[in-house]
Amino acid sequence: MAWREAQGASQIGPFDYVPPMGFREYWYPGVYKKDVGPKKPAFVKMLGEDIVFFRGKADKVYALFDWCPHRSARLSQGESLFPGTITCEYHGYTFDGEGECVAGLIDAPDTPIVGKMRVKY
Repeated sequence: MAWREAQGASQIGPFDYVPPMGFREYWYPGVYKKDVGPKKPAFVKMLGEDIVFFRGKADKVYALFDWCPHRSARLSQGESLFPGTITCEYHGYTFDGEGECVAGLIDAPDTPIVGKMRVKY
């Protein structure tokens, strides 16, 4: 008896139903928590997407797509200047763990872009 039959596997190959870029809308381990610094984010390419991981409040790790919606700069090149946020190094827009723009370092705190620009998460 073949090993696959002993394990109860069908005659279908192991990757017949896996899309080329993997399954979307599923949870995947991306990075070890210890690899995400308090100020410096971590970068991982998963399922063909660039993902940035950074620390939030209460030491929680957040993941966002690694691009700033303003000029498509990599958020992973920036830092966590404020607790629970990541700041784009290009123009200084700051995003929270849900991807919402919460501040713009080059603008006043009441700039109209705050609350209207988002990063996919």
